Amino acid sequence: MLKILSPLGVRPHAVKAACLVGDVEDSENQVSFAITGQQSDILGRVLSENQRRKVQKFVVATSIDFSYEKSVRFLSDTLRSGGYSAVLSIGDTKTSLCAALAAKSANVMLVHYESGLRSTIRTLEERIRRKIDRITDLHLCYNEQCAVTLNAEGVSRSRIQVVGSLYEESLATSLNEASSYDGMYEGMIVVALHRKENRWNAQNAAALSRQLNDFSQKKLLICHPSNSNHMISSVKSHSDQWIVAKEMENPFFVRVLSDATAVVTDSAGIAEQSFLLNKPTIILRDCTERPWILGPRSRLAGLSKLSSVLSDVLARSSSMSPQLDCKASRRILEVLGSI
Repeated sequence: MLKILSPLGVRPHAVKAACLVGDVEDSENQVSFAITGQQSDILGRVLSENQRRKVQKFVVATSIDFSYEKSVRFLSDTLRSGGYSAVLSIGDTKTSLCAALAAKSANVMLVHYESGLRSTIRTLEERIRRKIDRITDLHLCYNEQCAVTLNAEGVSRSRIQVVGSLYEESLATSLNEASSYDGMYEGMIVVALHRKENRWNAQNAAALSRQLNDFSQKKLLICHPSNSNHMISSVKSHSDQWIVAKEMENPFFVRVLSDATAVVTDSAGIAEQSFLLNKPTIILRDCTERPWILGPRSRLAGLSKLSSVLSDVLARSSSMSPQLDCKASRRILEVLGSI
């Protein structure tokens, strides 16, 4: 049996996706999840009580105060004392980097999932992805495009495996799970924004409201802890146009996405799920590390062009029905079991 440690990322839907790795029945591998101070509140924020209980059984420890030094030490000590054989680092959070550094410190195999994702702008997440990929032993990729990118950067194909998207599997799983959602947000434009570089000061928040208030559909802002008071107060001042809701449990949130007229987000994971649901999608960013989701109905846009680009994607028709791959977690475990 291979004993694997995987840190949970700060992104709510990434938590759900990561936990799928440990959910595959009859697996000979044991996956534990580590929580550091970067996401010490993540379980209580968005997971249902049943999900929290399920995940908590696999959590090895919690460190309240986050720092790179503390987290690397905590994770490397856990690896040594717990007899772990490998680290599965998922994504591009600060904790993902700490886990990668801890694997090197403890001299265990480092496996990076979401390896080979690349954007054209060196954001913090982009720098973290590249740092982890430079020291990774085994690269697990979404698709062949990511594998080709890694190979062009000098990574041998023997160290690359294409396994699919955990976000896609999480979407399929959530669509099949019970939820209390009753269609209350049907037909709305769903807005989910969290990236700090968007700097939601009073001026930008007012601009967001102006750009979207041109549309007749109601707008649903799903609050994130990083959203400023400027953003919340700006949209609440247009209560005839906007509804403000707190973060949602994943099955509930997926049904809200399914009912949306369109989605405006700066989250790569939410954009991926919206694309898979064939929803008109605006990614409020200058670039994305998932370029394959871009197309006539899924576009990048800056704040100043939001209204015109959203009008364009809403005018595009499509009869595509999503065919969701539900085997990424099983492929990941199969690859891990073969090392």
